[in-house]
Amino acid sequence: MAVNVTKTKTKGRVWQKGELFPPKEVREEAGLKPGDHVVYKADHGRIEVVKIPGLREAFLPQENCEDHL
Repeated sequence: MAVNVTKTKTKGRVWQKGELFPPKEVREEAGLKPGDHVVYKADHGRIEVVKIPGLREAFLPQENCEDHL
């Protein structure tokens, strides 16, 4: 099974109130849309943002999933 790994790397900054705003290309690569819920994980100076799938995403088969072929 081939794994497609794409990494988008860009920089940003932490705003005055501690807000983080991922640039558009990062949000698109991660599949993040307005209203999505995420989990933040902090470890040794790094922050990982993980999208929490909605019910439809979690239970509907993925169109590009090779397991369904």
